[in-house]
Amino acid sequence: MKKLRNLTIAILIIALVALMILPSIPRGEATTYRTFMTLVEEGKVEKAELVKTRIQFTSEGKQYNTVKPQSANLEERLLLEGIEVKNSSSLDETLTLFLDTISNIIFSIMLFGAIFYFITLPGRKFKLIRKTGTSFKDVAGLMDTKRDMMQLVNILKNPKEYEKRGIRQPSGVLFVGNPGNGKTLMAKALAGEANMNFIATKATDFQSSFMAVGPAKVKALFNRARRHAPCIVFIDEFDGIGEKRNYAGQAIDKENNRIITSLLNELDGFSGHSTGVLVVGATNNIQDLDPALIRPGRFDRKYLIPDPDKQAREELIGLYSKGRSLDDSITLNRLVNMTDGLSAAAIESIMNEAIIITIEEGRNTISLGDIKKAAERCALPLK
Repeated sequence: MKKLRNLTIAILIIALVALMILPSIPRGEATTYRTFMTLVEEGKVEKAELVKTRIQFTSEGKQYNTVKPQSANLEERLLLEGIEVKNSSSLDETLTLFLDTISNIIFSIMLFGAIFYFITLPGRKFKLIRKTGTSFKDVAGLMDTKRDMMQLVNILKNPKEYEKRGIRQPSGVLFVGNPGNGKTLMAKALAGEANMNFIATKATDFQSSFMAVGPAKVKALFNRARRHAPCIVFIDEFDGIGEKRNYAGQAIDKENNRIITSLLNELDGFSGHSTGVLVVGATNNIQDLDPALIRPGRFDRKYLIPDPDKQAREELIGLYSKGRSLDDSITLNRLVNMTDGLSAAAIESIMNEAIIITIEEGRNTISLGDIKKAAERCALPLK
C-alpha cells in the first residue's frame, strides 16, 4: 500500500513537471525574426501560432520557430497578409496560472507536512516491546521490593478478579533511587512478570522548541499504549517532565505546565482495569515532582530502589564476572566489601573493565590488582 502511494505521488509530480515544461518547448527549426518577416512579405507563411515569447509557423510545409517581439499589431499584420493565426497566449496564461496554483498547493503541503513530520517524529517513535524477556530473577537483590511487587503483578494479571473484590488496578507506580541501580530493569521485569507490553521513554522525548508539541507527544504515547494494552508505559527521568509547576515562569515553564496537565488528564482519563495501562515513573529526586502528579490515586505505589546491599553486590559480581574466577589475591567477601556504597552500574563497569584487563594480559582469573586498576580507569572509589 505504501509503495503504491509513493508511486502515485511520483507519477503526479512527473506529470506536473511535464505540463510545465512541454508548452514552452519550441517546435520546428529555429530561425531569425527577420527571416520570418521576409517569408511573410513573400507570402510563404501559411499559418502562425503565437505562444508566449515565440512564434511557431509553417512555411512551405515545414515548421519553424522564432522570437516573438512585444508588438501590439503583430497579430493584425499577419491577418492582413492572409495568414491563419492562432493566438495561444490566453490559453497558455490560463495553463500557467493553473500550474502555478497547483505547484504552490503541492509545495505548501510538502512544506507543512515536513514540518509536522519532524516535529512529531519523536512522538511517533515510541518503541513498543511486546515481550521484555525479563523477570524478577534478572534483578539482583531487592528481595523485599520484589516480594511486595508480586502482589501488584497478580493484580495486573487478573484485574477483573480483583475488581470484583473492590480492588482497582493502580494507575501509576514510582521507582525512587540513585542513578544506576536498575530502575529500568525493574520496570522491564515487572512487565515480563505481568506478561504486558512495554514502552520505554524518557523526559527528553517530550521536550521540544515548539509550543504545545510536548502535550501532543504525551497524548500520542498514551494512545499507542492503549492500542497495545495491556501495556506498561515507563518514563525515565520522570522529574524532567513532572517537576513542580511554576505559574510565573517563562515560556519553557509554561510548556512544562502544559505537559504535566496533559499527563494528569491521561492519568485521570482512564482506569487501569479497563484499559490495561500502567504508568511507571523513575526518578532520582522525588522531592522535585509536582505533588498533584504523584498523589494517591495517580501514583499509588512508590518503591525505593537503593544502592545494592551485600547480598545484591555478591549476586552482581557473580553475574558480571562472566565465568571468570577470582585468584588467591582476593576473596569474594573482600570484593563485596570493597564495592560497598557503589551502584549496580558502577559494579558492572568495574567488573567489565577488570575482565578487559585479564584479556589484555592473557589470564582467566581476576586479581586484586585488576579490580583496583579497573576502578581507577572508571574513576570509581573502592572501600
